[in-house]
Amino acid sequence: MNSWNTCLLIFVGAGVGANARYWLTIWMGQRMGPLFPWGTLTVNTLGSLLIGLLAGAVAGGEPFFQPWRLLLAVGVLGGFTTFSTFSLDAVQLMRDQQWMLALGYIAASTVVTIAGCGVGFFAARTLSSAPGMS
Repeated sequence: MNSWNTCLLIFVGAGVGANARYWLTIWMGQRMGPLFPWGTLTVNTLGSLLIGLLAGAVAGGEPFFQPWRLLLAVGVLGGFTTFSTFSLDAVQLMRDQQWMLALGYIAASTVVTIAGCGVGFFAARTLSSAPGMS
């Protein structure tokens, strides 16, 4: 695959991911309110689950999956998840002296997103080794 195709896959995927992040964050904010960054937590958790599923599904490293990895993992999920926004949300909670919310948000984001990635990875590996799935 040449570098132009690689760039195009990542570019398109990142645009899709960033738009999905924006709209999901807006939707969560409308439903849950502005006091806690539910949108960012949801995006990072879902993104971690999805990247775990993807990593588990293509763990064999077959060259066939390289374009899909670039499009989905680097592009879509790279544009979708948002660690920088997580950091800003935490700092804003601290700036507003919402210390318990800030600590809860940091702990929840860390634990839930890592758990989501692990669940996704092992679910994909389990499903791919199930009879009739290969």
